[in-house]
Amino acid sequence: MDRFDDALVILDGAGPDYAGGFANHGPMVAEALFALDRADAVVPWTERYRRKLGDEPAPGTPVDRAAFREALGQMRRYPDWLALFLGEFREGPWKPAVDRWVYELAPGFAGAAAHGVIRVGHAVRSLARLDAPGRRKELARGFAYWAATHQTLPVKETRPAHLTPDQALAHVPKVPPDVRPSGSIAQGLKLAATLPEFPAVISLVDSGAPESFVPALGETFARVFLAGTRTPGRTIALIHAVTGPAAAGLIVPHVSGRTAARLLACAWQACAAIYAVFGRPPEAGDAEPSRASREELIGAAVKSGDEHAIKFTEACLRLDAAMPSPAYRAAASRALELLS
Repeated sequence: MDRFDDALVILDGAGPDYAGGFANHGPMVAEALFALDRADAVVPWTERYRRKLGDEPAPGTPVDRAAFREALGQMRRYPDWLALFLGEFREGPWKPAVDRWVYELAPGFAGAAAHGVIRVGHAVRSLARLDAPGRRKELARGFAYWAATHQTLPVKETRPAHLTPDQALAHVPKVPPDVRPSGSIAQGLKLAATLPEFPAVISLVDSGAPESFVPALGETFARVFLAGTRTPGRTIALIHAVTGPAAAGLIVPHVSGRTAARLLACAWQACAAIYAVFGRPPEAGDAEPSRASREELIGAAVKSGDEHAIKFTEACLRLDAAMPSPAYRAAASRALELLS
């Protein structure tokens, strides 16, 4: 047991969202702080954050596995999804169930700005460290949120173009600049779905080599973040184009190759949709190296107290450790400037 388990006790019974639909970031941030070697900050941050959250509805009648697709994307069915997943992960090996449900839910990656995937990713990493009842319950909550907020994007399967994410970005159609998105990120992504060329976007890349694809995806969208945040305005949307695939990278080691490939293809598609609506093409010079050290970035993230700043910093530093790029620390520094 560690301080993350203490955070889960504090957050137990908190609702999946608050204030009209904002995702509950508590478990994700607590786990990210622990991963950043700031266990000392986990409980104080969690106690402050818990005060803004409402209560979780009681588990309902479990969603029928044979007809689960009928309940996808229905937030009112969250209690029923929670009941299903509490049963799925209560005991026994958890990886086979993770593999099955990640495969089934992957097409809804974009739902709630990928927060379902992100919550599952942090929960999976915590379970890989230590199998404990509270962590299994958190995994169930993450899957329930993913299922209840499930949002698909249109798909036209064609022969993969085998482009890297950076190369493929040039072929992603863009929402016209005179069409300004309003409302939530999820509502903005509906604009991408209306673009005639968007359904073929999913086939631009080949996601079958996760060890190289995840860092390539992360770096591409860290550069998109830098290009799109020269002025404030779309920071939160573009953050999720990095934290989403970074969370998918936490899941990949624990699922089959078939499931990993599908998950990462959907991660690319969701990020491309965010770019189509909110992004700008990266340019040379966007990723000027940050002078801040890892420790300085972590300290600034903790000091900010901002949930997105903390999760984004952790994701960028993790991706940078896997495949170094100046884009990651530059992006983390930019986010800290904008969110602190």
